[in-house]
Amino acid sequence: MNLSDLDYLHGKPLETVAIDRIGNFATKNRPVVVAYSGGKDSEVVLELAKRSGVTFTTIHNICPMDPAETRAWIHQKPYVQFSRPTMSLAEAAAYYKTMPYRDRRWCCRVFKEHAPSGSLVVTGIRWDESPNRNKRRMIEHCRRDMSIHYLNPIIDWSTDEVWTYIFTRKLKTHPLYAQGFRRIGCVNCPLTDYSEAYAKRWPNVTAVWRKLAEYVHTAQTNNPRWEFESPEHLFQAWKSRLYYAPNTETEDLPLLESCGALK
Repeated sequence: MNLSDLDYLHGKPLETVAIDRIGNFATKNRPVVVAYSGGKDSEVVLELAKRSGVTFTTIHNICPMDPAETRAWIHQKPYVQFSRPTMSLAEAAAYYKTMPYRDRRWCCRVFKEHAPSGSLVVTGIRWDESPNRNKRRMIEHCRRDMSIHYLNPIIDWSTDEVWTYIFTRKLKTHPLYAQGFRRIGCVNCPLTDYSEAYAKRWPNVTAVWRKLAEYVHTAQTNNPRWEFESPEHLFQAWKSRLYYAPNTETEDLPLLESCGALK
């Protein structure tokens, strides 16, 4: 398996096309940031950015729902800068007054989707990851801060092409891949079914989700329409993934204008 196994696009190898994309969109007047999650796509994008010759900063957005292995993996990399969340867990709960769920994942906005104003953020988002990501574009802007642009240089790569590139360039990857995990992300993300096995393996993250349920329940103390009797009742409903939070204190929850796909 070598780089010649990778498909060609517009008559050029995918690696060359992706590097060209980074070089073409990067400008001297705009800081370039590689968004580094610790996953396989981040490793590929980081390598491509290095090969592009562009000056950039590598930033990891700290998320309390990440597994401990992710934090340990990224802490091994001295060149990665850590960016703290825009809100604390308690502040986020007081503001949104609901647990995050599939159609309103405010946890992504608070913990993962923030970047320096005026920057070009290079990500590893790909169409092949999920049907929802088919709506994404190679170059996008952040609706919350129009000065931020997102570049997804491997958006048209398949998962096989990502792994081929990793093997041929001899890139090191997150240790959880060697344990059979196909994707690295938040523990019991609202987009996935709740896993009791994950909850037991990462009890510290489970404690974070439970603490969030406490904060949300407290934020709804004076709401007569709130139907949950206790934080545990709320947490169990959230675990079931049937939770929709219709009885919030206000009719309109803050809209999630996440950085990314344009409508």
